[in-house]
Amino acid sequence: MRKVSIQSVAKGFSDDVEAVKEYLSFCNKSFSEKELYLSNSYEYAIVALYKAFEKFMYKTIVGCINHDNTTVTDTYGVNFGKHTNDDMCEFIITKGGYFDFKDRDGLIKVLKQNIGETYGIVNIVKREDYIDALKRLCALRNYAAHTSQQAKEKAAQAYGLKRIATAGSHLKSQKRFDEIAGSLLKLSDEIKKACQ
Repeated sequence: MRKVSIQSVAKGFSDDVEAVKEYLSFCNKSFSEKELYLSNSYEYAIVALYKAFEKFMYKTIVGCINHDNTTVTDTYGVNFGKHTNDDMCEFIITKGGYFDFKDRDGLIKVLKQNIGETYGIVNIVKREDYIDALKRLCALRNYAAHTSQQAKEKAAQAYGLKRIATAGSHLKSQKRFDEIAGSLLKLSDEIKKACQ
């Protein structure tokens, strides 16, 4: 039976973040005279970072259920056996749909439903150190992807601002993208350590 290694999942996330940062480094050099192109690059980057983080969390949950399915066994009243295979874990998490969480609170809800307090991951995600990064990641990704007025307001609120230009122009200044990425890498490292 195939098992998910959370150590490998965390390494994959770190590699994904590094690739996005390399992309931004290239864009910063290539588009230094083209503000719109550079802003668009940062919008792509926040979507790519969100996608990488979503994959990291999804595979982490799969790995946790794979190794200890107590929470889902108790939730559904079904004995899944000692180790639940990846396909079954994925079905349990997505319920036949797709993996999604709206924001930090949504992520915590998904974690509680699927792994409970196993490994302390819920407590790590809840920590004050990660509140801003998770809120900003979700809000800026939504704003970059949808550009609606509601998404714009949520992005401004994530920074305590009354207004915000574009997601990309906001992220490219004051190392905001790097702050979010760095915080998420720290969070993934804590999760990796908790799951050893």
